[in-house]
Amino acid sequence: MRSLQARAKKEEKAPPGDLVSAWQRAFGQEDSTPARREFKKVRERAGKLNDVLRAKGCPMVDFDQELSR
Repeated sequence: MRSLQARAKKEEKAPPGDLVSAWQRAFGQEDSTPARREFKKVRERAGKLNDVLRAKGCPMVDFDQELSR
């Protein structure tokens, strides 16, 4: 997840590759880069994992805290 997050940040800093990407960035679309869309999917799966852990009584993982390290 860390490498995907770093790749998403790198893609966001790079100039947009086409007019559609430029338009999406200009109007604040969150997942305007491929890495950002993939990161969003991975975060959703991680959230589902936490739901299963909670249901089984296990400790959950704070992904935001882990990614900020």
